[in-house]
Amino acid sequence: MPTDIGWKQSKSVRSNIMSLIRDIIKENKKLMQLQYELLQKQLVEAGAIKLSDTDVEVNLFTIYDKKEEIEECESDIKHNLSIMEIAMLDDSDLIFMNIEEIENKTKDCENDVDNCINEIDELRGEMEEE
Repeated sequence: MPTDIGWKQSKSVRSNIMSLIRDIIKENKKLMQLQYELLQKQLVEAGAIKLSDTDVEVNLFTIYDKKEEIEECESDIKHNLSIMEIAMLDDSDLIFMNIEEIENKTKDCENDVDNCINEIDELRGEMEEE
């Protein structure tokens, strides 16, 4: 794989990772808001605070509904994290994309080294004979 194609692909993967990070941050903010609303609802129902003391309209939802929203949000975060993990693994593969090219170049060097070793062995053999 040529370097420029690999770099463009790697750039795409990095952009995808950044997009996923933004989505995860948004989902975390949403999760915190949902948890806050649930806490307010639970405090009102438990009688720990008055309905007038809340800044959330707790009569509009049930605890069960809010818990479902929280579970959905947590599921979305886990999903985005797993996609990001896969994307990061893909990117690490791209980091090493030129190994085959490097191996091909070093094979030529190995042949040169083998030739040098053979010449040295021949010279050593000739010197031992003398």
